[in-house]
Amino acid sequence: MSQSLVFIHAPQAWVIVLLILPTLLFIALLPYYKALRNRDASKSILPTAICVMARFVCLAVVSALLMQPRINQRSTVTEAAPLAVIVDASTSMSHHDTDAGSRSEWARNFINGATLDALESRYDLKYFQAARTLSLSSRDAIINPNAPTSALGESLLEVEAEYRSRRLPDVLLISDGRSNDGRTLEDVASILQQKRMRAFSIGVGTDNSVPDLVLEQVQSAQQVLSGDVGLFTLRLRALSSAAIDSATVELRDQLGNLLDTHAIRQPTADGVQFVLSSQFDQAGDNPLTATVAPAAGEVNLSNNSIKFNLRVLNTRVRVLYVEGKPRWEYRFLKERLIRATNDIEAQCWLAEADRQFEQEHSATTTALRAVPTDVETLLDHYDVIIIGDVSPLQISHDPLASQDFLNSVAKFVESGGGLLMLAGPQYNPLHYLDTTLGNMLPVVIDPQATPLSEEFRPQPSDLAHPHPASLLSTNLQENTALWQNATPLWWMFPSQRLKNGAQAWLVSDSTENEFGPLVVAASHNVPHGRVAFFGTDETWRWRFPAGEKYVQSFWRGALRYLASARLHNNRGRIRLEAERQIVELGEYVTIEARILDSGYKPIIQDDGIPLFNSAGEQVLSLQLVERDGDVSYRGSYRPQQLGDVELYITENSSAKSMVSARLHLNVVLTSKEMADLTLNSSGLQSLATQTDGVYYTADKLQDILDDLDGGQPIVRVIDEQFAFIKPWWVFALFFVAIVSEWLIRKKKNLC
Repeated sequence: MSQSLVFIHAPQAWVIVLLILPTLLFIALLPYYKALRNRDASKSILPTAICVMARFVCLAVVSALLMQPRINQRSTVTEAAPLAVIVDASTSMSHHDTDAGSRSEWARNFINGATLDALESRYDLKYFQAARTLSLSSRDAIINPNAPTSALGESLLEVEAEYRSRRLPDVLLISDGRSNDGRTLEDVASILQQKRMRAFSIGVGTDNSVPDLVLEQVQSAQQVLSGDVGLFTLRLRALSSAAIDSATVELRDQLGNLLDTHAIRQPTADGVQFVLSSQFDQAGDNPLTATVAPAAGEVNLSNNSIKFNLRVLNTRVRVLYVEGKPRWEYRFLKERLIRATNDIEAQCWLAEADRQFEQEHSATTTALRAVPTDVETLLDHYDVIIIGDVSPLQISHDPLASQDFLNSVAKFVESGGGLLMLAGPQYNPLHYLDTTLGNMLPVVIDPQATPLSEEFRPQPSDLAHPHPASLLSTNLQENTALWQNATPLWWMFPSQRLKNGAQAWLVSDSTENEFGPLVVAASHNVPHGRVAFFGTDETWRWRFPAGEKYVQSFWRGALRYLASARLHNNRGRIRLEAERQIVELGEYVTIEARILDSGYKPIIQDDGIPLFNSAGEQVLSLQLVERDGDVSYRGSYRPQQLGDVELYITENSSAKSMVSARLHLNVVLTSKEMADLTLNSSGLQSLATQTDGVYYTADKLQDILDDLDGGQPIVRVIDEQFAFIKPWWVFALFFVAIVSEWLIRKKKNLC
């Protein structure tokens, strides 16, 4: 405890020295002015001076009492100066510059080392992780470099809020200096300087770019039917300033058998997209791995491969084909449906046929006696419905039943079914525009439009990224050549444009309008099923250079694409989906589950549905969402690891019970973070220099303890009291001074 004399109402020092003390001296001198002026030079001036000083002391004592003097009794404690240790936790810190480990692993080892032990004995340390924002951490916390963006500058400014009402600390930043959001390190340096915060920075990484090939999944099938070709669209990126001449990507199964390979010349940072494929005949789960051979000098091999799972289903697509008359398109397509006994189970309905006519069908089914008109029958027996050139009023012999059929088809699609509208010269699509199916079309149709009769060849809408239904060959050049050399068609019903969210399968190679090439075939989701429109009735004319197999491949792929929501999980009764299949590391993705009972009515579980990962751990609880009669379960999931992530739900909400639905996410590195992986030494050095700190490289870390020597300790008051001074000595001083002045003045007769 320390004691000191304080004056509670004392003015500033300059007021006391320049104003109060001269005034008191003048007042004390004034009564003796005449005595000093008329004094005898032979007499001593000492008595007069003593009287003046005595009077001055009296005035000073009175003035001091007016300032309310107190005895200050204070108890204090000395604390170490604060130091904020900030570790960069953005994705770029996961990069490997050497084979010794990633940047974040280097930072982890440094924090656990002897240097931080010494700093903890000198400073009051607080640990933080910086990514999108600044978050409080601890020395033994795990560093997960998975933030999709890094805002180092903004994180440094957030340090002030963490030390509110306390002395602002110096900062020790461990980072590669890469910041792609918010203010730059150079901009923040001037702000920290104004706040008198010194920044010491440690650069992690190298200024030289190390070759790093990154294999990313763009799109891939999660399930196919037995005998189908699985397509896997990948992208290869080269994160290096040095050119890489070539790279080879291989697709292998779980036994190591080579399924496909692709060679890429001079991959770039923007990436080269390509397709790997293989035919799968055996039903079941097929774990697959795509791997790119390491480049010369590459040390980070963690992103050179992608693992994913493909489920092969042994099931048929169940098709209901409704047509008016047996036109050429009907005869051609009907024969293909009926003969494809391994893949398709079809029932046909010719609305204008005689009542005694036996409707055509696959060998595994029976002939229809009437067109089904209730949604339950459609959902139980079919996956895709094809409506050809038939009058919407004459689908059934009963006009009311025809309307019931159209309404049931709309509900069938809303529940996950597929619908294909085949244009014709009489009824489709114009007569359907005012029905319940009109709004479901993926294209905008002009009611006054008329068919076109001129030569054209359908072409994929995007030759570099064709729709799966228009991918006749996985070799994109060969696929383009097949379509360009196919037999031309001569009839098409034109559409104005695609609706929002729709995707074109095929477009005309010779006819266009203000929106671009005329759309021949397109599809979109409505809302849980798929609807496609085919604007020509001349596919029977199709001939491809390599023969009939490509025509069969097209229709097989088109029907399976439309039926995809129905070919798994109890014919679409249980569905687990993500808003997107490819997710950047650290980003959130919405997961949605839909569960219907045997009557295709939604099942309500108020407590939600647990979502599990491949390790059997619950990672999320999907919560019930009811909106306008639509029932689903949703939640936001944030993946924490790269590669293939499997998620699933079960029948009775237990991780060990039977899986009812599953999905796979492909988690990739963030594009912003991986755009430039070189060490930003200039930014880190500028930050340190402008704030009177120091920038350290790996070979100068021994200087840290010399520069960070503990700083100025903080003296904190834990108890403080004010006591009155004892009055007797003040009174004694005043009495002695005034009596002395009076006696000397009288004895010497000074005034």
